[in-house]
Amino acid sequence: MKTPGLRYHEIALEIRARIEDGRYVFGKTLPSQAALADEFGTTVMTVRQAIRVLENQGLIESKHGVGIFVTGLSEEHRAFQLKSFSQSLGDASQLLKTEILERQESLDYPRAAHSLGAGFEKVSAIRRLRLFGRHPIVVQISYVAQKHWSVIRDYMPDSSLYSTLNTHLHTVISQASEKLTAIAADTDVAELLDIAPGTACLFSERVSKDASGNPVLFDQAYMRSDRVELAMKRNGKKSEFQYEIAEKEKE
Repeated sequence: MKTPGLRYHEIALEIRARIEDGRYVFGKTLPSQAALADEFGTTVMTVRQAIRVLENQGLIESKHGVGIFVTGLSEEHRAFQLKSFSQSLGDASQLLKTEILERQESLDYPRAAHSLGAGFEKVSAIRRLRLFGRHPIVVQISYVAQKHWSVIRDYMPDSSLYSTLNTHLHTVISQASEKLTAIAADTDVAELLDIAPGTACLFSERVSKDASGNPVLFDQAYMRSDRVELAMKRNGKKSEFQYEIAEKEKE
């Protein structure tokens, strides 16, 4: 059974994620505390504790007799922050499920440490399996500097790791560099993705940075090439790359 302290923290993270992805709109009111308590299956007191956390972060403001207003993360701020893999899927993200396979507090992995700008400092890691409906599509390993182990420890599978990082580090992840290659899936990855060993899959390495350009997250992801596609959308001079889920398996 989860302790009340952890529960209100989880609720605060989820409400923040909804503010960040636009489900709770800047300047508008949140559902009532009673409605939130009913949705999360908890007490009004626990929701009130979560609300207090978000008020301290400057994201919401309670006005007695009126409601709870979203005051942080304006449209300008939201446009500035970087979308996570799940957030980039739009409506399709509703069918995306995440399973946590493993969390590691202390790991020697120079490649991740170097990418995070931490020299040979130990890193903390979380390995996740992404499923679209019932189908596994991505194996993702995310690394942070070990001093940020609490981010990995507190991350919940129904929330965005970006949102969790933003909350814990009081920053906004707004930049990333990513490299995509095609590789043959090894036995472990193939088993998790339900494909034959040696099958070609997309391999991504991504370094995500805050607004000051400091690296905070290093991701490695193995994606089923028959289910995940990289698409580019153009709007005038602007180009945006994003992942999409293939509507059906490729022959």
